[in-house]
Amino acid sequence: MGDPICKWRKVSTENIIEMVSWLPKRVCTESEYKSHMLQLPIGKAFLRTACQLSCQLGLQYVDERKMFHPRFDHDITENEAKEYLKYWITRYYVPNPYTKMGFKKIHQPVILLYAIADIAARRNELHHLEDICNTIFGEQTGNLANVKNMLCDFSNIIHIGIDFNVSANNQNIPDCHVYNNRNDKQAFFDFFNR
Repeated sequence: MGDPICKWRKVSTENIIEMVSWLPKRVCTESEYKSHMLQLPIGKAFLRTACQLSCQLGLQYVDERKMFHPRFDHDITENEAKEYLKYWITRYYVPNPYTKMGFKKIHQPVILLYAIADIAARRNELHHLEDICNTIFGEQTGNLANVKNMLCDFSNIIHIGIDFNVSANNQNIPDCHVYNNRNDKQAFFDFFNR
């Protein structure tokens, strides 16, 4: 079983603002990044758990030369966070370098929002989010509450009800396939560049 997004916290403007505030605001070595993080009260916990969500949100990555790269060179406002997340949700693909567990049956990454919307639109009826995700990934999918929340909060093309039934609001759904290697951290990070 795989989780399309990690379970640390809900994807929200408040949480992205907080994560960006913790991160270094310049390219630095991985050891400088870790030293910086360990000076924070949340430092150790961040490096164990929140780091995965931060990477999945495209806020940071460490390249093969062990250099840390931040998305933002400044603390961000609520408006910047909202705009980024609205853009991010249209680009977030699974599997990616930070979804190591599961998703072995899917060979080509898909943009999660569009893959879900495509199935809901093609069938022209309500469908349960779990069934849709299991169809997309060919396996049991976890952390669906977080998936539901992020899609409902930042997307305007689908609606997911409290019963987890999905309906598509837009019939003009772009291709959901991504032609990046699922393990390429830089390609994943760069995919969120504007």
